[in-house]
Amino acid sequence: MPWEQHLNLQYWTSKNVAEWLTFNGFGHLAHCFVSHGVIGSSLLTIDLDKLLQEDADSKTRKEVAAARDQLKRFMKSTFSLHAHLLYFSC
Repeated sequence: MPWEQHLNLQYWTSKNVAEWLTFNGFGHLAHCFVSHGVIGSSLLTIDLDKLLQEDADSKTRKEVAAARDQLKRFMKSTFSLHAHLLYFSC
């Protein structure tokens, strides 16, 4: 996958979501996301409490939510920077 697609959650497969979870220390929960078909576009909106209710305690669910919020901020800032650079390179 080209690097530009790594910066766009629309291109993330469930495998990419699992890799992100593992990178953030939640690899033990990756099976929940994969088995429910969570891909990048749904990662940001899925109800984590419902998805993880049987596999993670509330503290862990909050930690996953915090990591997801951080990912949202990172993707937004990276996308804005990429768009800015494209605008000024024309």
